[in-house]
Amino acid sequence: MSSKTTMRPFAVVFGLFASFTLTCGLVWQEQLPRRPSDDRTEVQDEPLRKMTFTSARRRDNFTDMGLSPEDAERAAERAKSLLANKARFEKMLQEQGADVGIAFCPEPSELPVIYGAMRFLVVEEGGVRSVIDGNNGLLRFVEQPWYTTNATVRPIYDAFEARKDRRVDATVMGIAAILTQREQEAVNYQGPWSTAAFVGGDFETVVRQAPAVRAKTVEYLALVHVLSEIANRPDGICDTDLL
Repeated sequence: MSSKTTMRPFAVVFGLFASFTLTCGLVWQEQLPRRPSDDRTEVQDEPLRKMTFTSARRRDNFTDMGLSPEDAERAAERAKSLLANKARFEKMLQEQGADVGIAFCPEPSELPVIYGAMRFLVVEEGGVRSVIDGNNGLLRFVEQPWYTTNATVRPIYDAFEARKDRRVDATVMGIAAILTQREQEAVNYQGPWSTAAFVGGDFETVVRQAPAVRAKTVEYLALVHVLSEIANRPDGICDTDLL
């Protein structure tokens, strides 16, 4: 028997072992937290940065953010009802323009308003995040401690919005992750945020697991849209020297 024939079984075993080791290594790497920069390569578009906030665009904007037609209608109706506070919102934005401009009139280096305004509109009490009551609770813009201490919003934006293969429901899935405090799952693309076939989910999946998130998401998007409409109108703070 030749030496080649004798060594062949050992070569096969070694090859199988090497393949198994490589596969395990790749699986292990998939479980590591993803860096914010992983999916920013060759980013061509970030739709939220080009969004126009007007009353006529409400339903279309809500749909573009990933809400279903039914939820987009709910958000539009809620936005309409929030306009009962229009005079108060106008006064608040004028008086605090220098403080809130970073959220409602963001520079390119800052987060778009849909994410940036969470610093003023989402509160955390007793370990639960909720949207501030636009009718009775929003009397003055106050930066919320959770936003600055947890550093959770930017990673979510980078993971879902600033990537070349952005999913169509990126915004509502990102907002839902923050409101349910499941950011780690989201940035690692696990659970409903997974992109793997037969494993991932969508906004309805998140709602089934956390029913309150639907109302919170609708409320938040309605409130931030109304405030953005006021801030970005021709005589609003984004078009003045108040910033």
